[in-house]
Amino acid sequence: MGLDTYKMFDKIINISFSMTNMESVTFDNVFTPLTGRKPKIAISGKLIGNSTISALQLRITNYYPSQPLSNYKRVSITAGYKNGMYSTFTGEIFSCFISSHPPDKETTFTVIIGHQVDYLNIERKAEKVINKNYSKDTSNLVTILNDIISVIDGCSIVYQPATYQAIVAKMDFPQDINLSNCSASEAFLKVQEAFPEIAIRVDGDYIYVIEDEKGTGIIHSLDYILSARDDSGSFTIVAPWNPQIRPYDNVQANPIYFATLIGSMNLGVKILRVVNIDFSFATCSEENQMTLFCVRTI
Repeated sequence: MGLDTYKMFDKIINISFSMTNMESVTFDNVFTPLTGRKPKIAISGKLIGNSTISALQLRITNYYPSQPLSNYKRVSITAGYKNGMYSTFTGEIFSCFISSHPPDKETTFTVIIGHQVDYLNIERKAEKVINKNYSKDTSNLVTILNDIISVIDGCSIVYQPATYQAIVAKMDFPQDINLSNCSASEAFLKVQEAFPEIAIRVDGDYIYVIEDEKGTGIIHSLDYILSARDDSGSFTIVAPWNPQIRPYDNVQANPIYFATLIGSMNLGVKILRVVNIDFSFATCSEENQMTLFCVRTI
């Protein structure tokens, strides 16, 4: 799905906060209406390939919290365009604070996509760690990955493409893997060290397992490009944000409009694999840009 001239500027950001106090869990929502005045909301961040953690920054103008900010624990953010091109980010609130004062008070939330307990070294509960060793002669990598996510509440594994699961199941072990007293993030890191041919990416409550060299197999058409640069085999592309693009997806400039050379590359012909994404996006300003860091596909 591509962008068109009108819908590229019809932007939405919908937010659902989860708040926890000593007695209960409650929710607070901020929505962009289909018509009428929009709330002033902005989101920015970096999505990193082969990483089990990413960070986003959410900024809301004139937001009046229903509880102390210290009670805000999780958030679900749906951002994109009214044409149906949008994406949802779910994560834990690492910090929140008032970043500017009235009359246009701005509240800033730093959101961690991943599982915060693994990164803050909070005291571990017995059910939140893995205590297993895996022999290279008898173990199956799919089984290990399933064991790891069993200690993460409500988390699922997605193989991209789906056929990659059968390949992962047959991979030879280069060594024994010791996951004694490991959190999920530590276990994923040990798996990545042992199997550099796979990439693991966390996106909300899903763990994506991807073939590092080939990517997800998903191809996005870039209908609008602001600039492109060839950096000796790697490529940097700046364009309006496409919220559905993720690391390890592939992108291709629309060949109807981009049959020009960027360095030695015909931008409208070559398919590139996305490694990292920087983006910023807002409902009520011109803020709408992503920078894709890409490499050639094999």
